[in-house]
Amino acid sequence: MAENESPEEQNMRLAVALLDDEESALEEILRFYGSAILESLYAKYVKRLGVLHYEDIEDGVSIALLRLWGARKGYDDKKQSLRVWFYCIANNAAKDVFKHGWYKAQGLERHPGQDWLEEKLDSTTADPSPQTSGEKRKASKQATDLEKSSEQTIR
Repeated sequence: MAENESPEEQNMRLAVALLDDEESALEEILRFYGSAILESLYAKYVKRLGVLHYEDIEDGVSIALLRLWGARKGYDDKKQSLRVWFYCIANNAAKDVFKHGWYKAQGLERHPGQDWLEEKLDSTTADPSPQTSGEKRKASKQATDLEKSSEQTIR
């Protein structure tokens, strides 16, 4: 890169490198545009909307870089600069991270430890005994019916 290279010249040089299938262009694109895109998406999806984490934004930018490489033949510098195109791809990748439930699934993850096991045991051993005598009779009848039906199935 020349010291006095203008943004337009930089964009053209990187676009030509991409079209020539030079993988080194990806490194330069990430170095030149990556931090600004990360900051922008972080401000939008983490600070303002609060729907993603910083790691999700990093994943989105990584996905965007892969998508950019895959779509490099379709780039048209007359429509937008390489930086804007990369931002649009990264923004869509961040939306996909949220939309496809990666974030929701991550929130549902449980890392069972001793506390979780004790919680599970407590909830399964608790006896929800009925309060009124009518409810007690109904529960007793259901248990008896269940025993009879299981005995008949076994025979």
